[in-house]
Amino acid sequence: MKINKEIAQQIFDKTRDILNMHLAITDDRGIVLAGGRPGDFDLYSYQAINQRRITEEKGEKVVTWSPLYYEGQAVGSFSISGSLSEVTQETIDLVQGLSQVLIYQGMLLEKLYSLDRARAGFIREILMGGSIKSEDQAGEQADILRLNLRANQAIILAHVSGFQENYLASLNNFSPEEKVIKFEEYISSMLRKIEEAFDGNDQNVVVYFGHNIFLILKGIRGGKVTTENSVKFFLKKGKYLHEVIKNITEGEVTIGIGQFYPGFEGLKKSFNDAKLALEIGAKIWGLGKDYHILDVGIFVSLASISHQRKAELSNQLLHPLLENGELKKTVEIFYGYYFGIKFPRCQSAIDKSI
Repeated sequence: MKINKEIAQQIFDKTRDILNMHLAITDDRGIVLAGGRPGDFDLYSYQAINQRRITEEKGEKVVTWSPLYYEGQAVGSFSISGSLSEVTQETIDLVQGLSQVLIYQGMLLEKLYSLDRARAGFIREILMGGSIKSEDQAGEQADILRLNLRANQAIILAHVSGFQENYLASLNNFSPEEKVIKFEEYISSMLRKIEEAFDGNDQNVVVYFGHNIFLILKGIRGGKVTTENSVKFFLKKGKYLHEVIKNITEGEVTIGIGQFYPGFEGLKKSFNDAKLALEIGAKIWGLGKDYHILDVGIFVSLASISHQRKAELSNQLLHPLLENGELKKTVEIFYGYYFGIKFPRCQSAIDKSI
């Protein structure tokens, strides 16, 4: 475990605010990270770390250097104003205790950011045709990342206008490396808040997909879930997500909702549905709204998707007609009058037209 500038600054701030002390903190090489001139090498700090003992530095000011330990390892050092005889062991122990808590929190956050990145990369691999080819392989890796992909799920995409650009623009005074760290912290905090809106249910998976888009694998409970009987449920959850993400990010949110399809390949279809709904809906009706794939179904002929997929969506759009006798009769009359065909051939006609 190594301490970085962010953790060192937290130690400096907390000891100043809580213990009313002004420390200097270095890394395990004796390089100043906070409380002094960043980047300076301090020989006494290095000696304290290397020899694992408290050392006194006599200069313009007398300070005492102590190794900073975490899990028995010297990960840095800190200085306290005063000589060896003036600085008590109790004071050193207080600083050590507070520092260890902050280092531990930093370590957890670092692991959390890494996990969020890994989850997003893994889901991208599944949905966009990467190296993960089988359902068993996906399930094994999902278990390692503590992702539940065994539930009935559909994809919902949430585009937040300017989300990434606006936040990065607020970090002009930071280095490129620091910007990455800050942005990952910000993303992780957003993900945790969205997850809380679903009460931590593991059937719901939230990742940041890049390009201002959050991707949600939304679970649905029930024994006989089908593409047709789950439409209203996912529409409702899409609207709920819109409000949640809008309140959390304070940005303009546009939602694309895919349908539920069973199995590993079904997730890919649902993702393509959601992507299509988002892209076509935003182009035709604008940002800031919710679009289900069936809302844009009439425009699927404009999309660069397979003929088979267009036919499937057309069939789903016509599904209410097949279920409703009166509507079916109206369509039969319409097609019979204008095209001289009967309704059973309507789908075939539509297929040919797209």
